[in-house]
Amino acid sequence: MNINTQTTKLISGSSSIKLAQKLANELGLQLIQNTTKKFADGELSISIEEDLYNKQVIIVQSTSEPVNNNLMELLFIADHSKKMGAKHVTAIIPYFGYSRQDRTIDNRSIVPMRMVAMMLEIAGIDKIITVDMHSLNSIGFFRIIVNNISTTSIFAALTSQKFATEQHLNLSIISPDIGGIQRARLLSSALGCGLSIINKTRDKNSKCYLHEIIGNVKNRECIIIDDITDNGDTLLNTVNLLLDNNAASVCAYITHCVISDKNYNKFEYSQLKKIYITDTIHKAELLPKKFCTISIVPLLIKSLHGIMEQ
Repeated sequence: MNINTQTTKLISGSSSIKLAQKLANELGLQLIQNTTKKFADGELSISIEEDLYNKQVIIVQSTSEPVNNNLMELLFIADHSKKMGAKHVTAIIPYFGYSRQDRTIDNRSIVPMRMVAMMLEIAGIDKIITVDMHSLNSIGFFRIIVNNISTTSIFAALTSQKFATEQHLNLSIISPDIGGIQRARLLSSALGCGLSIINKTRDKNSKCYLHEIIGNVKNRECIIIDDITDNGDTLLNTVNLLLDNNAASVCAYITHCVISDKNYNKFEYSQLKKIYITDTIHKAELLPKKFCTISIVPLLIKSLHGIMEQ
């Protein structure tokens, strides 16, 4: 199926302009940028000078930092599109903020992800495309279609470019915790290589402790795969643990490069050989040499074609 350029409008939010432009170029669509105004008290106002009546509207907006501003902007764009007569609204949310808050901690706590799901539906969004959502539990909060794209295929292709097939036997895919086993298993199965798991726990202050490696990493080229890296403690401690257990080298595949403290040097000066990230979160700053960005545009296009046929 080809996307009809006459009836489809692609709108970018503030957080994902470069990614949206790449997507527009590939789809042959003109990118519409909404005009966002921020008042002195922090309130947002958006306007779109485009005819959206009876159109298929695609909005591209990661709810990354500043999370609440980007989320509200997404809600306003969706609501405005429906008010202007859009026939259908698909939201591409490459990085889905709040997806880590998908469960109760105690009897008094709320589940923010459930509230976010309700707001997106109320705003008029009909379908959502996202990438490596932190927890599949989050999808259960929605009554609309949510297509959660896996990055396994692009990371598998990257690995095949870096290593010959016969070298796969000397590779180990590393899950940094029990929760990431499925992601690591998918990649190791696609490559036909080994799989190891880090036994990790957290205390009540969310500080992580690495206890042991389940699997053999001695003299292996190790690839840590994870959906998110924020302060980087888990990732860098995993690197050290692997090398202490005689791993030959360690690199990392990370979908969402949050790094909220912007301290990239701790990765650059670590024993990590290379860190491959995707462009789900736009990085305005110049990243150090150890960082390499892979585009998710091909995955978005494939998913977009599929979801618009549903």
